[in-house]
Amino acid sequence: MDWPISDISAIDIDGDGELEFATIESFHGKYFRVYKMIGGAFAKIYEHPEVTEFYHVVVGAKLAGKPVFVGGCRRGKQQLFYVHATQTAPLQLAAEIIDEGVGPSNACVLHETGRDIIAVANRETDEAALYIVTP
Repeated sequence: MDWPISDISAIDIDGDGELEFATIESFHGKYFRVYKMIGGAFAKIYEHPEVTEFYHVVVGAKLAGKPVFVGGCRRGKQQLFYVHATQTAPLQLAAEIIDEGVGPSNACVLHETGRDIIAVANRETDEAALYIVTP
């Protein structure tokens, strides 16, 4: 990738053995995008529909055993969301909102028996939040 990117994370979201890459463009920019290597070049396969300044979270992880990208933005709708594959051949991705109006700045995913925990610093609401994900 030879364009401005401030944050990146990778996971094999479609199970084909190759990593896909989620980016925030440009520096804490207004785009949350996902790329896949196709024909020796990175092709954009997804762009989050919320185009706004200050995306700040991008994490590749598994939730309930399924690979996803967790993303978040500190402006606009201030959403915390995850992107997942709705179909793998051809690959189609969709976003699901976890929370809105919280302005996440950092996140990590923890795995426990029977559940996953998304730990998030929701900067715009001055809180640390735990989101519990169960199968």
